[in-house]
Amino acid sequence: MLAAIERATKQRIELMELPSTEVINDKRVNRFKQKITDTLATEELEFYTKVIEQYETEHDVPAIEVAAALAKLVQGDEPLLLKKPAKVKERSERGRERDRNDRARGEVKRKGNVSLKDGLERYRIEVGKDHGAKPGNIVGAIANEAGLDGKEIGQIDMHGEFSIVDLPKGMPAELLKDLQNARVAGQQMRMTIVKDSDNIPRQTKVTRGGSERSTKKPRRSPKNK
Repeated sequence: MLAAIERATKQRIELMELPSTEVINDKRVNRFKQKITDTLATEELEFYTKVIEQYETEHDVPAIEVAAALAKLVQGDEPLLLKKPAKVKERSERGRERDRNDRARGEVKRKGNVSLKDGLERYRIEVGKDHGAKPGNIVGAIANEAGLDGKEIGQIDMHGEFSIVDLPKGMPAELLKDLQNARVAGQQMRMTIVKDSDNIPRQTKVTRGGSERSTKKPRRSPKNK
């Protein structure tokens, strides 16, 4: 999807390495210490010094603990330090569990309706099997025009006069316009977003630009004469 955005905005998106949790926490602590230094240098603290001395005497609490309590009071409910993210293995396990649940929920669906995966939107193009188009032609045209990897293109359902293709959400309007004018098998795609696909019968399923898989029963091959 980054390639599609770069193409639409005509600007290259530079990849940045995110700082680690340790680096962020070090900067936060140093910034907090600097606030203490600045306050000691610029503020009149005589009154507050007397208050702390009185509290220390009255409650028999060391000044260092009083200072720590005041620091927590200033910080409020927002923690000073970030927590380390969950381990990759743990996230992967949770992801696989979500996938299993999604698949289980997706098994029950109305006949003729093709489930739409998260992160994708469904589009219709006015090019189909009657025009001599193949799934690979559609994948190639969209990948070249939008700058998408073939793996980013979802399932394709080919019909006679049109086809349905699932693409990443958030496609820029300028890019959609380019795809509308692009041609497959000599036909303009005239791509439009599909609002309701319930009435579109399922014909042929192609995933990520891969091989074609028909949902119809295969015909029996004629015997050789």
